[in-house]
Amino acid sequence: MTRDFTWRLRAFSARAAAIATLLADLKSRRLGDVSAVEAVVGDRALWLEVLAYWREKEWVVPAPHSPLYVFPGPDFPDDLELPRFCGEEPEPDGEPSTDTSNDVFPKE
Repeated sequence: MTRDFTWRLRAFSARAAAIATLLADLKSRRLGDVSAVEAVVGDRALWLEVLAYWREKEWVVPAPHSPLYVFPGPDFPDDLELPRFCGEEPEPDGEPSTDTSNDVFPKE
């Protein structure tokens, strides 16, 4: 299952790159700058939907000192990959999808 917003994030390489950077920062620095991602996404309704999804999954929690940053939430998996972070759900049998038609950076 894929969320309605997934393609809107992954279809634009700048959006996907900004979210990939946020994900990498959450993994390595344990802090993410959501203001930068929001600016790159450039669509307030889309941004609020994505942020609500991450918070519902408990992958991120707002930093208490600033609404511009998030920390990894209690259910943030260290092996979280970009497609899943962008709303792609694993196949029902637990295997990730092998469909590459929506890859942000297709392999040539």
